[in-house]
Amino acid sequence: MKLVLFVSVFLGYVVAVEDASGVSGDAGGLFAEDEDKTFGMLKEIKGGMRNGEKLKDINPQMLRGKEDVGSHTFVFGKGDDADEGADVFLNLRVGIREENKTHIKDGEFDLGMIKHLILVSNAVQLLPALKIHEDNKMFMMDLYCENLSELGDLLKKRKGVFSVR
Repeated sequence: MKLVLFVSVFLGYVVAVEDASGVSGDAGGLFAEDEDKTFGMLKEIKGGMRNGEKLKDINPQMLRGKEDVGSHTFVFGKGDDADEGADVFLNLRVGIREENKTHIKDGEFDLGMIKHLILVSNAVQLLPALKIHEDNKMFMMDLYCENLSELGDLLKKRKGVFSVR
């Protein structure tokens, strides 16, 4: 059994993982130690699947005593037809490197069905690159950014999926 709890001073989240096996990969979780590895993992996921396993969760991972470098934990497992999608929580407080911005412009990240999407700070820039299926039936989407006009522009790019008023 895995218990994941999030807390951050900046947004009121705590990040703690009780079951270390989920982080090491023993229980289907993989740790991306920085922004580049996080983007590499996002590119490997196709249709919500990686190596025959379904995406279950993406969560930011703060390393005690270290600067926030965009590290995240990816949890994969067996999927079933009743599965309503993954919980995706991306937090990139440090600016996204130009090389990774190219990945955003050049393609789509197809994470499959998303149940709950949280994009914090610079991660909001990923919104246009996320493939959101029209039949997704997303439970909730939380977007946190510092610039409301930027957020409006990003939502307008996705106007086929989101209604912007």
